Amino acid sequence: MLDDNTIDIPDLVDEPIHFLIWQFDEIAAVAIGLVVGIVINSPMIGLVLGLCAKTQYCKIRDGKPRGYFIHRLRDLGFTIDHVSEHSSMQPPLIDEFHS
Repeated sequence: MLDDNTIDIPDLVDEPIHFLIWQFDEIAAVAIGLVVGIVINSPMIGLVLGLCAKTQYCKIRDGKPRGYFIHRLRDLGFTIDHVSEHSSMQPPLIDEFHS
């Protein structure tokens, strides 16, 4: 029996968009590989390369903290328009913090 003062917080609050059982970024890696395979007239090679890219991306993503991919994009020089939507990012022009 639940106490009236307890609050049930769902586990999936910060989860990204899911497509069936996969996260959207995993599907995007496979889809990009498939599109590249169709362009080079070999969809099976593109699909296999997309699956390999997905597994490598998942290893990097799962071993790193939240927001790792967005931080890497910013470090590589890509600008991100909506910084306020990514709560794990620090402002891009701040190099050091003082307490």
